[in-house]
Amino acid sequence: MSGTVQKQLAINLGFTLVKSIFILLSFRLADMMLSAQMMGLVLLFRRQGALWSNLAQLGFSQILLKYYVSSDNKEKQSQLWSILLRLLAVVLTGLILACIIFAEQINPWLFPAAPTSVSAVFGLYVAGLALGFLANSSWLSEFRFVEANLIDWYHGSLLFVVCLLIGSKLEIDVFSLLLAGFTIVASLFSLWFFARRMGYQRKLFGYDSWSLEKKICHYGFSRALTAYVDMATLVIGPWFLRDEPAQAAQFIAAYTVLRIAQTLVLPIAQVLVLRANSQLYNKKKEKRRILLMAIIVFILSWFGVALYYQLGDVLIAIWLPSSSTEVMSILDELMPYMPAICMFYGLRNFIDINYSQPWNLLALLFSLLAFLISFYLNDGSVFSSVLEASRSMFLVYYIYSGFFIYKLWR
Repeated sequence: MSGTVQKQLAINLGFTLVKSIFILLSFRLADMMLSAQMMGLVLLFRRQGALWSNLAQLGFSQILLKYYVSSDNKEKQSQLWSILLRLLAVVLTGLILACIIFAEQINPWLFPAAPTSVSAVFGLYVAGLALGFLANSSWLSEFRFVEANLIDWYHGSLLFVVCLLIGSKLEIDVFSLLLAGFTIVASLFSLWFFARRMGYQRKLFGYDSWSLEKKICHYGFSRALTAYVDMATLVIGPWFLRDEPAQAAQFIAAYTVLRIAQTLVLPIAQVLVLRANSQLYNKKKEKRRILLMAIIVFILSWFGVALYYQLGDVLIAIWLPSSSTEVMSILDELMPYMPAICMFYGLRNFIDINYSQPWNLLALLFSLLAFLISFYLNDGSVFSSVLEASRSMFLVYYIYSGFFIYKLWR
């Protein structure tokens, strides 16, 4: 379970490089192999899945990272994990059935340009991602970074790449079913392997209790809302463009570039926060490391912004030859906000675990409010309104991150 910070960071950073490459590769393949309409629908399906799965998992993955890691009682850890998995299985079964039964009512809100069968499959995809979040946190809670990164890689990009390679000629409903099937199988296998590795498979139904303490429920629900609203900041712009899938795909691609740098920050922050919350390490020392990381990230991210304005046009053209012009028109406006995004995600896990109040949730709600106010005050096209609203949303990240860096410094 324990290990040197250098080894843990090396594993996380190594996988981050692989995951980042595959994220870029998946967009490249989609741009090459799919029509603009199909690409937009597929990317919306994946983004909507990430959004609703964060809410559907009810904060159980965050509960593990806080209460499982901070406990040194193996029996209590086993009981907590078993209760969470059983509860989540019940909730997700209901979700799958609801999507099948009410697909016709759901479809206009999620995928108006796609057949109703896509919404029927959507519940299966959301369930697979939600179980994947729990699997990822299960491995992280035991400081098993290789296994945690594997399931994150599968869901983040690898399974999508596989589906593109074998199913690019399929219709959207069949393609979504293929992706959903792969996703839930990968999650179930990872959870089964964790239970077997930790000796939990026999204890899974050995506990009579199905309830959690009130404080744990409150923590999990608030963090589920935080994860949901966080993903909503990436979905809200494309959602306003859902009737124009090609334009929605351009915004999704641009947001992905902005958050590629964030993916380099998260693996470092993840290790330091887990160490700061564990009884195995010096908490004060780990908090100092978190502050140093945040300052370094802020400085380096500005070098990334400068690099984009020097070489971005060439790199984006190589990455997305069919839609590079439109994507760059978005990135030219939003790239100065990348340092704010990096700082926010560098501090987010620490704030979530270190404070009982849901400060991240409040900040994200304010950012969404800034988006909506700016969007409805703008009298231009929907595309230009979404672009201006995105600038307002990311400005909140600067204010919030600066405040907590000051608190850490004090």
